[in-house]
Amino acid sequence: MRMKEHVMRWLEQFPDALTALLIIGSSLLGGWLLKVILFGGLRVYERRTASPLAASVGRHLRRASAFFFPVLLLALLLPLLPLSDKPLAVLHRFVDIAFISTFSWGLVCTVEVVEDLVLLHYQLDQKDNLHVRKLFTQLQFVKRVLVSLIVFLAVGLVLMSFATVRRIGAGLLTSAGIASVIIG
Repeated sequence: MRMKEHVMRWLEQFPDALTALLIIGSSLLGGWLLKVILFGGLRVYERRTASPLAASVGRHLRRASAFFFPVLLLALLLPLLPLSDKPLAVLHRFVDIAFISTFSWGLVCTVEVVEDLVLLHYQLDQKDNLHVRKLFTQLQFVKRVLVSLIVFLAVGLVLMSFATVRRIGAGLLTSAGIASVIIG
């Protein structure tokens, strides 16, 4: 707690609006810098090792991470904002929805990374490729089901963040659970 108290005392010397802009701007900039550093390191690693996993992660997750990391840092720094209860609640709801959306986007991109790795292992250019084509079709089906389930759960979680439509969100999450059991 000492660090939080020190930061809060330092921020008290600025006007509230400037403090809010400083916290929001630094979290967005910090998240972007975190993404640049992580994916820069991943690019260097991929060039040195020719890792298909690193290449696929860099290709599919770069754009989603550009939004996810700033939202993550903003969510972590939100309690430091010197706003009254109502504006803070609105901003908190907005950040929660952005966090759920960007995290879901990252999960969908992760499914694409897994698809790349499976396709790399099985080549379609073989002479007798009936088994591989069958596997490829099954993989496409599983990918579509997973992506649909991720989107369905994300929409349910976003709806559950609103008190007026919480029942609809709970219904969506329940039906997603039932659908996953049936598909499984």
